[in-house]
Amino acid sequence: MPHQNLLINLIESISSTAVQKVVMNSRSNGALRELAGKDDLEERSVHLIGNFYGALMDLFPDAWIGRSPRNSRLKHSAGIIAAGFAMEVAYGMHGARTRSEFKNVLECLKQERACAWTSGRWYFSDTDVREWDKVQNTAPDVRILTNHLVRIVKDQGVKTIFEAPENFSKQIMSI
Repeated sequence: MPHQNLLINLIESISSTAVQKVVMNSRSNGALRELAGKDDLEERSVHLIGNFYGALMDLFPDAWIGRSPRNSRLKHSAGIIAAGFAMEVAYGMHGARTRSEFKNVLECLKQERACAWTSGRWYFSDTDVREWDKVQNTAPDVRILTNHLVRIVKDQGVKTIFEAPENFSKQIMSI
C-alpha cells in the first residue's frame, strides 16, 4: 500500500481541505470521474493521486520534504489545489497514469521561472510578478496559480515561433 501511505502522509502534512478540494474537482470533472463506476474506484483514486503527488515530491524534494505550508507553496493549500488541476491536464492531455509518467510530464515545471515554491518570484505575467510567499489561499490567487501551472503543463514549455504579447488580442481589437 505505498500509494495509500503516500496519500496519508500527504494529508497529514498539508490541509486535508485542500486534498478534499482536489478530489472533489477531479470527481466532478476530471480523472476520478473517468474512474467512476469501477469496482475498485477508491483504490484506483488513491493510486492515481499518490502517483501524482509522489511525482511532485520527486521533482521538488526541497519544496516538499521537511517543509510546512508556511515555508513551501507546494505544500500550501493554494499549491495543492492548483497542482490538482495540473494533474488533470497531465492525465487528460498527456496520458500520465504512473508516478514515472507524471514525473516526465511535470518536468516542464522545473524550467526557469516556472515555479517559486520556496524562494524567488512567480512570473504569472509581465504585470504580475510576485515573491514566492505572496500567493495565498484566496480564490483569485488559486485561480492565477492554477492558470499558470496548467498553461505550462499544457504547453510542456514548448515555445511557439511567434509568441504574442499578453495584450495582443486587445491590440488587435483596437485596430
